[in-house]
Amino acid sequence: AINAGGRSAAATVDVDIPAAESAPAAPTGFTATRSGLTVNLAWDQVDGATSYNVLRQGPDQTEHSQHATVTTNSHSDTPPSSGAYSYQVQAVDDEGAGSLTDAVSVDIPAPPDSPTNLQAAATSSSVTISWTAPSQTLLTYLVSRKVRDADLPEEFALLGAAAGDATAYTDTTAEADTAYAYQLVAVGTELESDPVEVEVDTPAASPLAGFTLIDASDQAVLASLTDGGSVALADPSGGSYGVRANLADGRTVGSVKFELSGARTVTRTESAAPYSLYGDSYQGDASDLYGQAMPAGSYTLTATAYSEGSAGGDELGSLTVSFTVTADDPDSNRDGAVSLGDQSPDRGRQFFYAKSLDRANGDAVDYYTFTTDGRYTLGLGARDQTIELKVTLEDADGNVVGTAAPPADPNKDQVYIEWLKVTIDAGTYYIRVEALDDGATDYYIRFGLETP
Repeated sequence: AINAGGRSAAATVDVDIPAAESAPAAPTGFTATRSGLTVNLAWDQVDGATSYNVLRQGPDQTEHSQHATVTTNSHSDTPPSSGAYSYQVQAVDDEGAGSLTDAVSVDIPAPPDSPTNLQAAATSSSVTISWTAPSQTLLTYLVSRKVRDADLPEEFALLGAAAGDATAYTDTTAEADTAYAYQLVAVGTELESDPVEVEVDTPAASPLAGFTLIDASDQAVLASLTDGGSVALADPSGGSYGVRANLADGRTVGSVKFELSGARTVTRTESAAPYSLYGDSYQGDASDLYGQAMPAGSYTLTATAYSEGSAGGDELGSLTVSFTVTADDPDSNRDGAVSLGDQSPDRGRQFFYAKSLDRANGDAVDYYTFTTDGRYTLGLGARDQTIELKVTLEDADGNVVGTAAPPADPNKDQVYIEWLKVTIDAGTYYIRVEALDDGATDYYIRFGLETP
């Protein structure tokens, strides 16, 4: 200090000056893991940090940029597209942002492409959807369905799955006369495609319930024609067979149009019951169905019902079956043939009694077999039956040698209802006795050989 007396001695004071504060260090333990399309970032907590900056560099960027600020030591990110993504993180405290971590990278895979060309085809009881598959390898397809109802809107519900190499799926739980929407998702090895949708309306249930095959010669019911089924006929090319379309209980139609293709082609429209492929005798429910030959082979039969006659008015529904016709294999019936042994003229005339035949219960044919050692004239007859029988002589290869017929000039000693006289050579033969009418019957056959 200085005054009138002069300058005083200098004084000193000690002062502590704090060191400058530094920004926080880079977080340690920084990792990035992927779950599906989500990247999960995590790092060690930094003492004093109030927040953390997360920086990201996408596949189309040249440097990292600010992506998010979080207050915890983790962050989840869903990148906007596939490709390689790089991340860095830095801690922030009152002094500012600290050092950046080293970058970590994650590859985001691309989901499979959505199926294309999604289409739907409906019947009254099923819907089949089909599509064009994407190029990627797939694990499966997920199929969902909902009912389209403006008053009671539904969400899609998972219906089922199709194999990864499939291009179609059939819903067999669909109901008639219903508006549906279907959703399809392709599932890859990790990810799913965006869904695609298609709408379809199922038609009302068809009034047609099935087809019945009938022997037009006697109106006997032979079989129901079912899709994928097969029927064996005694004489496909020479017999006469009719087909009737049956209506569901309580249903009425104006007409039915038949379309038969395959080994035989027929198109016919019937405007009155019974609805028959070849027509009928026009006597209502008592009508006899007309028939034609049905050669062995494959067939597809479609019947379409209409509200008015002559295939007019509204289409009410259709029914299609594909089936096969085969010739009845005589060998299958011959397996149980009754053996008459070796026959020759010295054994005289013989009578044989057969088991009852009952065509209505599936017992329509009996077989007998015998052998001869030379050339003989065979006399063969049948008697005492109560229904019409057909007696046929066949050789070992199934060829018809002769068919018995009523005697041309019967008398009191010739009471056989069916009679056959034919010359045969040495060999093995079969006698085939077939019931032509429904109902059970017993019968006798007369059998004898003479030297010609």
